[in-house]
Amino acid sequence: MNDVPVFISYAHLDNRPIPPDGDGWISKFHQALETRLSQLAGSDLKIWRDNLMSGNAYLWNTIGDRLEKGGILISVLTPRYVRSEACLKELQDYYDASSRRGGIRVQEQEKATIFKVVKTPCPLAGLPPELGEIRDYPFFQMDPKGVVRELELDLGLDNRRDYLKRLYDLAHDIQELMAWLAQGPATKKGTVYLAETSYDLASQRDEVRRDLQQRGWEVLPARAIPWNTPEFRESVRADLARSALSVHLIGASTGIVPEGEEESIVALQNELAAEQSATRFFPRLLWLPEGLEPQQKRQQDFITQLLNDRSAHPGLELLRNPLEELKTILQDKLKAKAPAPPPPPSRRPHVYLVCHESDLGEVEGLREYLYEHGCDVDTPLFEGDEAQRSEYHKELLQMSDAAVVFYGNASEAWLRFKLLDLRKALGYRDPARPPLAQVVYVAGPETPQKQQLKIHEPRLIRGCGELAASSIEPFLADLETRRVA
Repeated sequence: MNDVPVFISYAHLDNRPIPPDGDGWISKFHQALETRLSQLAGSDLKIWRDNLMSGNAYLWNTIGDRLEKGGILISVLTPRYVRSEACLKELQDYYDASSRRGGIRVQEQEKATIFKVVKTPCPLAGLPPELGEIRDYPFFQMDPKGVVRELELDLGLDNRRDYLKRLYDLAHDIQELMAWLAQGPATKKGTVYLAETSYDLASQRDEVRRDLQQRGWEVLPARAIPWNTPEFRESVRADLARSALSVHLIGASTGIVPEGEEESIVALQNELAAEQSATRFFPRLLWLPEGLEPQQKRQQDFITQLLNDRSAHPGLELLRNPLEELKTILQDKLKAKAPAPPPPPSRRPHVYLVCHESDLGEVEGLREYLYEHGCDVDTPLFEGDEAQRSEYHKELLQMSDAAVVFYGNASEAWLRFKLLDLRKALGYRDPARPPLAQVVYVAGPETPQKQQLKIHEPRLIRGCGELAASSIEPFLADLETRRVA
């Protein structure tokens, strides 16, 4: 595990101590995190940081060669960080190095090799867009007047307790990722959707999440939810489809209302989780703290509706008990076995051959090969209005066993949008069906973009030139394995 280097990227201004006669915030954070990671690893572990005031070039000149081989970056975000050319270059250099290894996403795209520690809230303008999708590790609190108060180790027992909770969460997640990078993924018992909640229950949610992770469960969402429509709903649906059950902590506040929505994230996640119960066995636990007094009429109406409608929703339990009892009930639920779905009927696998209109003639050879090897094949609709074509595209992603994206004459932007469609498809496919098998078939003409294309998932088949049966056979074997599993 020590072979996986860990780096801290920060602005030197944020390490100036207040008062000026002690260690700065970054220095204390560095020492505490290094100690905790060493304890979890069972051996001394070094975290790298540029501690010279002469500039950040030291970091990359000294250990840039190790970074090229893989590593974990901790970015300490502050207003100064996002305005610093040196910090932004440091972050971009890391992105560039990561892209040469396949990107910052690992563990089936759910975890990233960048950890976003927010010391002081700040806008993310100027930072790589993907950073917005990464989960925050906030080391601050905001009082009722909106004043930001950063967490410190030596500012009282309550402040120290909250600081250490968040440090331990961060260290646990880093250690888990380091183990995965060094040895491969650990076996998880399963997946739980722990709904994002309002600010007043953030600490209770963290406590439940820690308990689940320590018991070997994967907890979703693993990345920051996009608070805009329709990406918000698609992201939540995709995570719920992977989960065995969902847990919702209902607080006094409504929580954030996503862009374009009328309901809060608390109500919307509950609504989307209820959708799962319509198609499969899906327990849903809603927990209300004892003595709860809603702060807004909207939240009072939402809770009243839950109390009145719970009998109409199978799998729903509304709990009002101590948090420790919720943890026990949750573990009992997770031990219960969900009824197995009926086996799918025997039939020919259905493949959706996604292509650009300019490649209709080029895909015929591949289409014929797939048909001759036992697959029914469809291509996109190119007639009618855009709404009809889009709906047909979505229906094929929903019903097909596999999707083959044929990348020939189309632009790289077209390819990227189709890959995004594949990621979204998980959210509206029937959870009882096997996952959609996916592959990108790179055809002619040869271009620099195609030569440099590197994708971990879906798999790439480079078919420039004549169609090679040997390149298609592994995909067909994988497709058959998914169907009979």
